[in-house]
Amino acid sequence: MKGKLLKIFYNGTVIQNQVPANFKEKDSNLFENDLTIHLPQSGLYILKNVFVTNLGVIYKNLVAEKENIICYDLDFKKYKLKYFLKSFLKFRKLKYTGNKAIIIFDNYSGPNGFAHWICDGLTRLAEVNDRLSEYTVIVPSYFKEQNIYSQSLNFFNVTSYHYLENDTLTYFNELYFPSHIGDTGNFHPDNIKKLKSIINSQIESPELRGKNIYISRAKANRRFVENESDVVELLNKYDFEVVYMEDHSFTEQIKIVKSALNIISIHGAALTMLMFAEEGTAVLELRSETDRINNMYFLISNVCKLNYSYLACKSVEQAKAANNFNITVNMEDLQKAIEFMKPTYSS
Repeated sequence: MKGKLLKIFYNGTVIQNQVPANFKEKDSNLFENDLTIHLPQSGLYILKNVFVTNLGVIYKNLVAEKENIICYDLDFKKYKLKYFLKSFLKFRKLKYTGNKAIIIFDNYSGPNGFAHWICDGLTRLAEVNDRLSEYTVIVPSYFKEQNIYSQSLNFFNVTSYHYLENDTLTYFNELYFPSHIGDTGNFHPDNIKKLKSIINSQIESPELRGKNIYISRAKANRRFVENESDVVELLNKYDFEVVYMEDHSFTEQIKIVKSALNIISIHGAALTMLMFAEEGTAVLELRSETDRINNMYFLISNVCKLNYSYLACKSVEQAKAANNFNITVNMEDLQKAIEFMKPTYSS
């Protein structure tokens, strides 16, 4: 980071994670890379004389600041060459002249990356929330159109916004930048406690927790359970309620997970809401048996002290993206996994 460090959020630290509750040694390769997590130092920086695209890509001296770009190193080259040329040659040039500005979002926060907004945006907001009213928060234009983003921001002390419109390149004389708490999908326990405290202070915990929730992706545009009708038929025997998170506001989604004792879902953005589940909630993630990379919900469960288990499923790759797959659930294995969770149900 080329900016000046103003405040340290957390010093570099090592986080040790426990294996899933139903861990099988044959699946050790799925989790081995994330049992020990190294978190770098994080903090608040000030950047001077930078350009920002509407995707949140920051350029300093014509070089992209990788700290606000979430991608594999192999993909980073497009922000150094092709996207860089497009931004500086074709985008409309603007100059920001408002109050002191702070940027929270990154290139993966949306418009279809709500999971990254929660994990990599709200976590940073939590660290500056006590003085957030001093800033104008820089956000992309799609925040105006997708209510889920503005609903999430309502929990924080945001008093002023500046929207970056599509295909624009905006110059900032000064830009405040809270760094990511860790690589995307990694979490600091104290940071998550801080975020949950902000949310919980505005949403009461349920008096009674007893719901069994199955979060469906049937209304999503990718990553499906191909035999979901069979899955739902079995889950009905255990009093699982089928929920489509797309039908609910941000606040309602939080209330759903907070009221649940048991949550089952395929790997997907909705499971990011586990961050707000009550401690001890049982979680069963339906995941690809070949996916050794995407352990975000295993890691969230660890940091939030949830009872995480998994079911490795046959998968069919839909595209080269690491988490773009459909799965088929083995019904016998699913029943064993449900029994392991010990959900409450009527016979």
